[in-house]
Amino acid sequence: MVLWGNGIRRAWAVLRTACWIALALGLRAEASYVWVDFEGDGETKTGYASETNILSGLSWELTDVLIGTLAEDWKNGARSARLRGHGTSVMTLLDDLSNGLGRIAFKYRRYGTDAQRAWQVEYSVDGGETWTPADVSFTAPESDDVQTFSAEINVSEPARVRIRAAESTGTTNLRLNIDDILMVAYDPDPAAPVVQTGPIADIGPDSATAGGVLVYDGNAAVIERGVALNTTGAPSTNDTVYVAESGNSDFSVTLSNLIAGKKYHARAYAVNSEGVGYGSEQPFYAAHLAGPPVARPPTLLKRNSFRLRWTAMAGTKSYRLDVARAPCFSRGEHIVVFRETFGYVSATAPVATHWYNGGFDNAYAFGAGGADHPADIRVTSISSGYENPAGYPASGWANVFFPGGENDYGFGIDGIEVPGNRTYRLSFGYSKESATNNAAFAVAWSIDNGVSWHPLGLNDLPDNNAGTGWYPIRTVAWSPGTEETVSLSLRWITTGTLRMRIDDVVMESDGGCDSLLTDYNNRSTTDTSHVIENLERGRYFFRVRAVGADYCVSPNSNIRAFGVSHGTIIMVH
Repeated sequence: MVLWGNGIRRAWAVLRTACWIALALGLRAEASYVWVDFEGDGETKTGYASETNILSGLSWELTDVLIGTLAEDWKNGARSARLRGHGTSVMTLLDDLSNGLGRIAFKYRRYGTDAQRAWQVEYSVDGGETWTPADVSFTAPESDDVQTFSAEINVSEPARVRIRAAESTGTTNLRLNIDDILMVAYDPDPAAPVVQTGPIADIGPDSATAGGVLVYDGNAAVIERGVALNTTGAPSTNDTVYVAESGNSDFSVTLSNLIAGKKYHARAYAVNSEGVGYGSEQPFYAAHLAGPPVARPPTLLKRNSFRLRWTAMAGTKSYRLDVARAPCFSRGEHIVVFRETFGYVSATAPVATHWYNGGFDNAYAFGAGGADHPADIRVTSISSGYENPAGYPASGWANVFFPGGENDYGFGIDGIEVPGNRTYRLSFGYSKESATNNAAFAVAWSIDNGVSWHPLGLNDLPDNNAGTGWYPIRTVAWSPGTEETVSLSLRWITTGTLRMRIDDVVMESDGGCDSLLTDYNNRSTTDTSHVIENLERGRYFFRVRAVGADYCVSPNSNIRAFGVSHGTIIMVH
């Protein structure tokens, strides 16, 4: 058993292991690999009663076992097996693996905060008549540490496996979650290694952490393992490689000398005498920006003209400048209450997983908004090509995806504490996925924790026959109409067959000051200074933010004050 390192373990929940999933497509008993991740269509079971289920094309008997989907269930994706921990508590493969069994591995963790007990993996080569322990028993720690079980079996006969409670217990729930079961066929001949790429973690502007798992050594000594990296795709050992130190099956390396904001492709590799084995490819962006630029004191050019200056930032594509008569930087009686860009994922992730891993910008609660089925977070078809009505460019990276189809899908944000006597307006990026029709969706707000919802009208929705792509949308203004502070909820729900995406949600409120200069609201420049001329007498303030690759926007800089007083006295701070 191996405890995964902190950086890899935190990010593992959002990894969809493309290499193993590809191997699992169309699996039958003759396959060299069997991969069970409980994510396939129809792979559901809501009760503990004994039942036969088809998982990855093979029959399993699940007794005192269900397929869990709750927040308390640990899972790499949307579902995992939950073993009850009392009663029989056994999941048994009913089909023979005709090519024998070389190795079995899976990940596991306690359910919720349950106390734990011992479990046993066994195999049978006589159709389930007799069972042989595969390894010593294992017990999940009473913590949130995800563990990996791995055991060599190496039997060439047709084989079955089962995972069961090591001994009978009483009636107390001692529940365990299991996910990502891998069974490798027996192969006595040497072959190239089988390796899995881990998630990219600790991404900075010039470095990141990557790694993988040596799933199978190919029945030959592994002489090197590490991560290959390039900027074009399908990295190999002919590109830049980062060699890992020797150790157990898990390994990690630090990817160094990255360029801020640049897209990279990484994949784990391992080498033995028979060749090189590669894991799945993991694309990622080096962090766009290390932080906000620093606004420097303006320099005087003429009595009423200044050069506004700020520090340069690596990985920056452009800068956005605001100049205002008051430090609130409000535009037309509206101030930004919150902004959500949805962060970044390396692959599709459930909303709950993205939230758990700190992927959202805000500390609100995120969920399905009361819909029967939750939308998910994706990094495909990233937002681009628009500036939303609140003045922010498309953020790129992750967005919320609504699959469409026969079911409704939802996304919601809860717990936004705001004054109830103000007027609010919502804007967001909308991805139109059909060239002939808009997706059928509704936006609504609630102040009673979702008991009642109030619909919001949409402005700027593209025509039905408009082309596919991203469009900035704004809702009509609304007010909760109460003198008290309220806990506001928002939701998007699709009800038709067409899919869609949203990104860059911004909520604005009245109550600010109208201070931004008309020509200096989100003004774009590629320089690290800008000349502002012909100022009237008065006091001014400026701030700047950086825009990186794919329009990722940094926080605002510090605020600098300057101005013209009585025609000759210059104030610069």
